[in-house]
Amino acid sequence: MKIGYKLLLLRKRNNYSQEFIAENVGVSQSTYSRLESDKSILKGYLLKRFCDFYNIPPSYFLSDTENIIPKDQEALNKKLQEKERLIYQLKSEISDLMHEVNILKSKLFSGA
Repeated sequence: MKIGYKLLLLRKRNNYSQEFIAENVGVSQSTYSRLESDKSILKGYLLKRFCDFYNIPPSYFLSDTENIIPKDQEALNKKLQEKERLIYQLKSEISDLMHEVNILKSKLFSGA
Protein backbone atom coordinates (compact mmCIF):
# COMPACT_ATOMS: atom_id res chain seq x y z
CA MET A 1 0.00 0.00 0.00
CA LYS A 2 1.36 3.39 -0.99
CA ILE A 3 2.32 6.01 1.58
CA GLY A 4 0.17 8.67 -0.08
CA TYR A 5 -2.92 6.53 0.34
CA LYS A 6 -2.07 6.03 4.00
CA LEU A 7 -1.77 9.81 4.41
CA LEU A 8 -5.19 10.16 2.81
CA LEU A 9 -6.71 7.55 5.14
CA LEU A 10 -5.24 9.21 8.21
CA ARG A 11 -6.52 12.61 7.13
CA LYS A 12 -10.02 11.34 6.32
CA ARG A 13 -10.30 9.29 9.53
CA ASN A 14 -9.52 12.41 11.53
CA ASN A 15 -11.72 14.74 9.44
CA TYR A 16 -8.80 17.06 8.67
CA SER A 17 -8.36 19.23 5.61
CA GLN A 18 -5.19 19.16 3.54
CA GLU A 19 -4.57 22.76 4.59
CA PHE A 20 -4.78 21.84 8.28
CA ILE A 21 -2.33 18.96 7.94
CA ALA A 22 0.06 20.97 5.79
CA GLU A 23 0.12 23.82 8.30
CA ASN A 24 0.73 21.46 11.22
CA VAL A 25 3.58 19.55 9.60
CA GLY A 26 5.19 22.63 8.06
CA VAL A 27 4.62 22.19 4.33
CA SER A 28 2.50 23.96 1.76
CA GLN A 29 -0.92 22.59 0.86
CA SER A 30 0.32 21.82 -2.66
CA THR A 31 3.28 19.86 -1.27
CA TYR A 32 0.94 17.90 0.97
CA SER A 33 -1.37 17.22 -1.97
CA ARG A 34 1.55 15.85 -4.00
CA LEU A 35 2.56 13.60 -1.08
CA GLU A 36 -0.99 12.31 -0.67
CA SER A 37 -1.25 11.53 -4.38
CA ASP A 38 2.21 9.89 -4.42
CA LYS A 39 3.53 12.50 -6.86
CA SER A 40 6.29 13.37 -4.37
CA ILE A 41 8.40 11.10 -2.23
CA LEU A 42 7.99 11.40 1.54
CA LYS A 43 11.37 12.40 2.96
CA GLY A 44 12.50 11.05 6.33
CA TYR A 45 12.14 14.34 8.20
CA LEU A 46 8.54 14.67 6.95
CA LEU A 47 7.81 11.06 7.88
CA LYS A 48 8.85 11.94 11.43
CA ARG A 49 6.61 15.03 11.43
CA PHE A 50 3.60 13.00 10.28
CA CYS A 51 4.31 10.32 12.87
CA ASP A 52 4.58 12.96 15.59
CA PHE A 53 1.43 14.71 14.41
CA TYR A 54 -0.69 11.55 14.34
CA ASN A 55 1.16 9.95 17.26
CA ILE A 56 1.90 6.79 15.30
CA PRO A 57 5.12 4.84 14.70
CA PRO A 58 6.89 4.97 11.31
CA SER A 59 6.10 1.27 10.82
CA TYR A 60 2.50 2.24 9.91
CA PHE A 61 3.81 3.97 6.79
CA LEU A 62 6.29 1.23 6.00
CA SER A 63 3.98 -1.77 6.37
CA ASP A 64 1.55 -3.09 3.77
CA THR A 65 -1.44 -3.03 6.09
CA GLU A 66 -4.38 -0.69 5.61
CA ASN A 67 -5.11 -0.63 9.33
CA ILE A 68 -3.07 2.47 9.98
CA ILE A 69 -4.67 3.38 13.28
CA PRO A 70 -5.15 0.74 15.95
CA LYS A 71 -8.73 0.51 17.22
CA ASP A 72 -7.80 1.92 20.63
CA GLN A 73 -6.09 4.89 18.96
CA GLU A 74 -9.17 5.48 16.83
CA ALA A 75 -11.34 5.46 19.95
CA LEU A 76 -8.97 7.89 21.65
CA ASN A 77 -9.11 10.20 18.63
CA LYS A 78 -12.92 10.20 18.78
CA LYS A 79 -12.85 11.01 22.49
CA LEU A 80 -10.36 13.80 21.87
CA GLN A 81 -12.53 15.29 19.12
CA GLU A 82 -15.55 15.18 21.44
CA LYS A 83 -13.59 16.88 24.24
CA GLU A 84 -12.39 19.56 21.81
CA ARG A 85 -15.99 20.13 20.70
CA LEU A 86 -17.10 20.46 24.32
CA ILE A 87 -14.29 22.91 25.08
CA TYR A 88 -15.31 25.03 22.11
CA GLN A 89 -18.94 24.95 23.27
CA LEU A 90 -17.99 25.90 26.84
CA LYS A 91 -15.80 28.76 25.64
CA SER A 92 -18.74 30.09 23.67
CA GLU A 93 -21.02 29.81 26.70
CA ILE A 94 -18.44 31.57 28.90
CA SER A 95 -18.15 34.35 26.35
CA ASP A 96 -21.94 34.78 26.35
CA LEU A 97 -22.02 34.85 30.14
CA MET A 98 -19.22 37.42 30.29
CA HIS A 99 -21.18 39.59 27.90
CA GLU A 100 -24.27 39.32 30.13
CA VAL A 101 -22.20 40.18 33.22
CA ASN A 102 -20.85 43.29 31.51
CA ILE A 103 -24.36 44.36 30.56
CA LEU A 104 -25.54 43.88 34.15
CA LYS A 105 -22.54 45.79 35.49
CA SER A 106 -23.20 48.72 33.18
CA LYS A 107 -26.86 48.80 34.24
CA LEU A 108 -25.89 48.60 37.90
CA PHE A 109 -23.37 51.43 37.68
CA SER A 110 -25.52 53.62 35.45
CA GLY A 111 -28.39 53.42 37.90
CA ALA A 112 -30.77 51.80 35.41
